[in-house]
Amino acid sequence: MKLNYDVFEKAHLPDHILFTSGACHVFALELLATLPNEEYQLMRVAIDPELQGGYHVCCVDADGIFMADICGVKRIEDFKRWSENFLECKAVFIPVTVEELLTHSHEDEKGVSFNKYNHIADPSFIEYCRFRASLIINDFPARYEMSFCK
Repeated sequence: MKLNYDVFEKAHLPDHILFTSGACHVFALELLATLPNEEYQLMRVAIDPELQGGYHVCCVDADGIFMADICGVKRIEDFKRWSENFLECKAVFIPVTVEELLTHSHEDEKGVSFNKYNHIADPSFIEYCRFRASLIINDFPARYEMSFCK
């Protein structure tokens, strides 16, 4: 696996930093793959006025009440309240596809591949981070199961 140096540095951050600051989309993809019975829906959380950015990616339950990410399961309303108070902006949850998250859209000045929401789309980065995410999820899957909240 060959990674661009900047991507390599990002990929070797501690788990809690990596999956909240650069690879949340990869963690969400691995949740979908590892816990298919949860019937997650992928969501992009946009916070800019044009809704073009991808501030965060997570999994949401079919009822739109709970979300799951590296931190575990939480109520969507709690996340929205946090974004309004801490980030001083409104979080909007928008469906996103696996294909959109994995498809190369552009490169930065260092040649790092990004999707159209500005998440890293480098295949080696995705593969490495999915492996790390699978270790976390499989260590304690109940932490990410929304079915326990219903």
